[in-house]
Amino acid sequence: MSQINPDQLKQLIEASLFVLAKPMTIKALKETVLSNFNVSRAKIKACIDELQLDYENRGVQLVKVAGGYRFQTLAELSPFLQPLWQEKAPKYSRALVHKQLCPTWTESSPHMVSQKLSRQMAARHSMAQNHMNSRNI
Repeated sequence: MSQINPDQLKQLIEASLFVLAKPMTIKALKETVLSNFNVSRAKIKACIDELQLDYENRGVQLVKVAGGYRFQTLAELSPFLQPLWQEKAPKYSRALVHKQLCPTWTESSPHMVSQKLSRQMAARHSMAQNHMNSRNI
């Protein structure tokens, strides 16, 4: 197992907790990102304590929760950060809406178009036949 100096250990723990979307325990840190290093749980805990002090008076804090440790924003900042979480409905151009609602000729199946034309021609032929027959009677 490799050695890691205290500054690197602190940086690695900080980065790990920052990038993970969920809380991480000391055990999980030791078994994942720190698995290649000879580091005791006590050293990991000491680094976490230092990080908690470093972030004490900032907008982001390192806190202990049921699932381990995680970074989170101060509760007092929540009203100001709320607009960042609100999703807005996407805006679509008129052209895109038209394209989605009205498929173009090229997007229609040629088979469907020829069937429609065939039916129209057959209907016209039938009407013409009926008209001719009615004149001959």
